[in-house]
Amino acid sequence: MRPSRTSPALLLLLLAACRPGSGDLHVPAPAKVQQALSRFSGLEAAAQLVPEGADPLAPVPLAAGEDAISFSGFIEAEPGSYTLELAFYGHFEGGAARLFLGRLISDRFTVVKGDAVTPTFSRPLDTIGRAGDAGDEDGDGLGLLDELLWGADPARADSDGDGLADGVDCQPDLSSSYQVQSGGSIEDCDGDGHRRVDLPFPGAGDDCGDEDPAVHPGAEDLCEDTIDSDCNPATCPSDDSEGPSIEIVAPAEGSVVGCHRRVQARLQDPAGVNRAEARLVDADDPTQVQERIPMRVDSGDLYVTSTLDVATQTWLVPGRQGLVVAAEDNLGNTSTAAVTFTFALEVPAVSIAPATVGAKDAPFDVTVTSAPTAGLASITLYVAPWGAGEDVVREQEVALGTQSTSPAVFTVDPATLQDGRYALYAVVEDAVGNQSRPGESFSPDGDPLAVDADYYCIFDSGEGNVPVRELVVGEVVVEPGKEPAKMRDHLDEAIAAAAARDPAAELVEIRGFGLQADGYIRLDQDAEGSGKWWRYEFYDVAADRHIEVTWYSANYDITNPEVVVTEDYPFLVGDPIAADPATLVDSDAAAAAYTAAAGCQALTGAEDEDIRYLSDQPFSAADVIRVSVPGNVNDFKATAVAPITTIWTCE
Repeated sequence: MRPSRTSPALLLLLLAACRPGSGDLHVPAPAKVQQALSRFSGLEAAAQLVPEGADPLAPVPLAAGEDAISFSGFIEAEPGSYTLELAFYGHFEGGAARLFLGRLISDRFTVVKGDAVTPTFSRPLDTIGRAGDAGDEDGDGLGLLDELLWGADPARADSDGDGLADGVDCQPDLSSSYQVQSGGSIEDCDGDGHRRVDLPFPGAGDDCGDEDPAVHPGAEDLCEDTIDSDCNPATCPSDDSEGPSIEIVAPAEGSVVGCHRRVQARLQDPAGVNRAEARLVDADDPTQVQERIPMRVDSGDLYVTSTLDVATQTWLVPGRQGLVVAAEDNLGNTSTAAVTFTFALEVPAVSIAPATVGAKDAPFDVTVTSAPTAGLASITLYVAPWGAGEDVVREQEVALGTQSTSPAVFTVDPATLQDGRYALYAVVEDAVGNQSRPGESFSPDGDPLAVDADYYCIFDSGEGNVPVRELVVGEVVVEPGKEPAKMRDHLDEAIAAAAARDPAAELVEIRGFGLQADGYIRLDQDAEGSGKWWRYEFYDVAADRHIEVTWYSANYDITNPEVVVTEDYPFLVGDPIAADPATLVDSDAAAAAYTAAAGCQALTGAEDEDIRYLSDQPFSAADVIRVSVPGNVNDFKATAVAPITTIWTCE
């Protein structure tokens, strides 16, 4: 296991007045932002003045220091009353998206001409922010930064599925939950004004019983039980000098552990357990702590961590690993217990048959096959809505069944589903706790459709290791112009659109990207990374005018058809291939039938995904269907000159 990156406190240098001067303002980053630096990079900050009774002024980016975690800046301000907002942004684990981490809002202050002002910040960090900050995209009342720090899922309003939205769930990653009380927050669940002691970031939580408003520093402790009501063991001294008894339930000594397992331990103490944590340690003598993971009550005396894929701040490394569970009782007594185990971090390989499903109106079977190295625990087949131009959202998935042997055969009955488009996929779990599950929101791509496994504890889980099948039930309503189409379906409209721009323009080429074996391009489908399209190209040799008429698939968000006219086309003029529309064919199968009847044979090496269909009837030694080199828009201007390549020829 590689250790987490450590970061010094963030220092923000700011001067606020009508001119630069003395009175430098040093603002350490909130504890949450400091903790987030182990998972975020490219930290940015901006300052924004908010005049009293008026709209905020334009944000001013702050300059990063050489250490990349301290900032400086100067803001000019007219005399008046203001608050100052400091907004923090970063990139989660190297991702491209710039994410909002929180706003720090100052107390109100007054700017006097010629003087520097040092605002004070007495309010906690606002991780949701203003409208437009995208701090709470799943709308559960818990900001993105808090979701990550507390092990919740930023894409699900109820991460643990216990019926409580994450913003009111004291333990959003555990199904046994305590609802945040009125006036409280996830940092002070019982609303008694004292923060909990198991904060997942550096802080001064002092409430030893944050799920009981009668337990907090300053409460009356009657010494009639072992509950430390005032969080002060000295109030009711006892003869207890031993730390909590610890039984590590999982992982067992010498066991093998996968990515989606938890650390579990039973903790008991007559004075009550104050806090507990799981420590991953190395093999040095003395051992060094690599990671500290808070433990929380699951039920009774059972304490657990989040699953390892979200609990750790570092990529896990396969191999032997040491674990220490440390606990403290309410009298300050401590104890530890230790085990060693082995990380085995591998995504189970999965295959699904049939290779395609498509439209179905009667029950059919899906066969899932998987043989994980560590042994098979379960195979679960899921179905989830997959609207045109939309991602698959696992929050709406339905399990169609679970089996424990491979191959697993599941019967899918379309009659149990409403009309629409769906994704079928399997989640396989091996015997040590690795899963092949996709992300909470995903858009499969490729042929066959697939998506990467959702692994946080493995640096690279591999590409396309979760196969997905498309299921269409009933008549699916799609956006007009985005219906699945063959080349002929748009041909007449394309010719009319080109003729309206230039009656002399001739059809010279038809290009299709994302073509299926039946000749259709699914314009209703979204596709990650690259969309799909039909393109009809026309050319007027005399005017050197090029016209493209294109129908795009849903993910482009373009109104079909798009017509682009290019004057003075910047390529050499040749003799265009003038095709008779009546001779054009739709698919490989149709082309094969034509060529077989004419004594022709197919050549190899053509890529079906980028076939351009043209026909020079009658069949002879002339080419029937042509493939153009992708990206070379001049290729249609010649008949026998590269880069046009013959893929069907007649002897």
